[in-house]
Amino acid sequence: MPKINYKILKSNIESKNFSNLYYLFGNENYLINYYTKKIIKNSVDSENGFNVAYFNIKEENFKKISDFLEIFPVNSSKKCIVLTNFENIQKENFDFFIKLISDIPDFSILIIQNYSKNINEKSDNYKSFIAKVLEIGIIVEFLNKNLPVEKQAIVWAKSLGKTLSFQNAKLLSDICQRDLNLIKNNLEKICFSENNNEISENKIKKIHKDIEYNVFEIDRAIEIKNYSLAFKIIKNLILQKTEPIGILSAISSKFIDIYRIKCAKQQNIDVEKLIETFDYKGKEFKITKAERKSQDFSIEKIGKIIEFLIDADILLKTTRISSSLLLDETIAKLILC
Repeated sequence: MPKINYKILKSNIESKNFSNLYYLFGNENYLINYYTKKIIKNSVDSENGFNVAYFNIKEENFKKISDFLEIFPVNSSKKCIVLTNFENIQKENFDFFIKLISDIPDFSILIIQNYSKNINEKSDNYKSFIAKVLEIGIIVEFLNKNLPVEKQAIVWAKSLGKTLSFQNAKLLSDICQRDLNLIKNNLEKICFSENNNEISENKIKKIHKDIEYNVFEIDRAIEIKNYSLAFKIIKNLILQKTEPIGILSAISSKFIDIYRIKCAKQQNIDVEKLIETFDYKGKEFKITKAERKSQDFSIEKIGKIIEFLIDADILLKTTRISSSLLLDETIAKLILC
């Protein structure tokens, strides 16, 4: 079966044309979760603990997953099993995993989610996995750069009783780095405080300034190793209903800039090429600032920090651990690093 786009997936779901195996991956976690729920809602007649289950590959025994796949659904013709943290599959479990996805009962639908960028797509195991899914299942990649996020923001604003121009929708999507979760969360906050029918540019820029200021304060707290200040800022942001992933994304942005400039220097790549490759046009100040800050980090240290942030991002998206606790723990790791 082919690799398809989300539009074909949507059409297949609406026509109840289901596969027994789905691999949903990419950097747009909102849509990965959205279409996972759509598949479940449209395929399972009775959503209960017998018919729908989520398993974390990092934590679960594969025999347990296999056993659940084999149990007949209750009051439903189909059941759904969702596997998260695919990137954490251990090499010693891989053969069993391939066998598991090769023999899915007709009444079971297995959905494998992968939000991570930290995966070796050139490895033999990953290539074998992709080949097997293409043979018997469906692959859908969700990349936010390919999505009409501005149009989605306009639709969400309308559902909240507000008008949003395309220009301001683009401003909001740029501020939120085209992340649909962040756009939706910030749009709800803006609509709640906007008295006029149309969302103004100033309201959007105010949200941006609030996020930037708080992240600047968190950065400062990390630099001076002030745990209590960092935790206090995070607590206030959570109380203000700021999306935890948005907080982490904003914190990560600075360290990603530093990591890129360190890697570029190590590979003798000039700044202009870096600006062009990662679309820093109009945001050159970020590279200038990162270049100045990069002197305080070795490539090993910034690499370790990026690893911490990737782990936190995956946990925020795939587990039910307290987001506040997870952010506090991540900040503590950054301070100790």
